[in-house]
Amino acid sequence: AFVGAGVSKNSGIPLWSELISAMKQELPDSLQHETDDLKIAQLYKDSRGHKEYMDKVKEVLMYNKAIPNDIHRAILDLNPNHIITTNYDDLLEQEIQNEFKQFAVIRENKDMSHMSYPNTLIKMHGDYDSDNIVLTEEDYYNYSKNFSLIRSYVLSLFASKLVVFIGFSLE
Repeated sequence: AFVGAGVSKNSGIPLWSELISAMKQELPDSLQHETDDLKIAQLYKDSRGHKEYMDKVKEVLMYNKAIPNDIHRAILDLNPNHIITTNYDDLLEQEIQNEFKQFAVIRENKDMSHMSYPNTLIKMHGDYDSDNIVLTEEDYYNYSKNFSLIRSYVLSLFASKLVVFIGFSLE
């Protein structure tokens, strides 16, 4: 299963576009014309610093303030071998724990060598706990370097497994 932000939206977590809008509102008036979401995130991070940037992301995306919903449960009812998500939140991890399932959680390249279970939850855009979320222009530019093993693993899953997309607008 490939899980997008639409699944977390049902738990009250705002969508990516809402996060970018919140950041844009705090940028100087001279930058209000900017329409590139990745650039807006980059400008916010560059102007505020990493800590304030992460605090803003966590605040807007309700870090530690949401619980799994019926869709998270339905995803696990599918008994997937692998769950890939672009979400930073821990709602899938919470539901995995609620159901006493065993998944190796992959948040960064180094986690690939510590897969203790055959089932995996792959956080391909990073995670709050690892402090490695992928959101800015620079993050996307450096993705293949910073997430090289995860990227290769996900590509191999796409090449060899049936993948169900859930909660993606595909914009």
